[in-house]
Amino acid sequence: MAVSAAGSVDSIESVPGGVRLRGWSVDLTTPKSSSYIWVNFDGAGGAYKADVPLSWFDGYYPGSGPNHGFDVTIEKPAGTYSVCVNGTEKLLACKTLTVTAP
Repeated sequence: MAVSAAGSVDSIESVPGGVRLRGWSVDLTTPKSSSYIWVNFDGAGGAYKADVPLSWFDGYYPGSGPNHGFDVTIEKPAGTYSVCVNGTEKLLACKTLTVTAP
């Protein structure tokens, strides 16, 4: 079976007042288009576009173009959260972390 999506989370880190996520995601069925990641905080979440240019990306996935990175900071109140990042077809990463007040 051919792979139709790929992705990676480079980091999930606590920042004052939120969480910063960095990585990349691609839907290989529509490689020229930017895809989305889905971020869950303790089971509730939302979609974020993976459209940050990455100079190396088209060399890794020829014909895909560069716009498949994400660098997202999501505001959250102080507390401890279980954060999971999903790509187009699969879970990319989970981490539990504590957010401090801004």
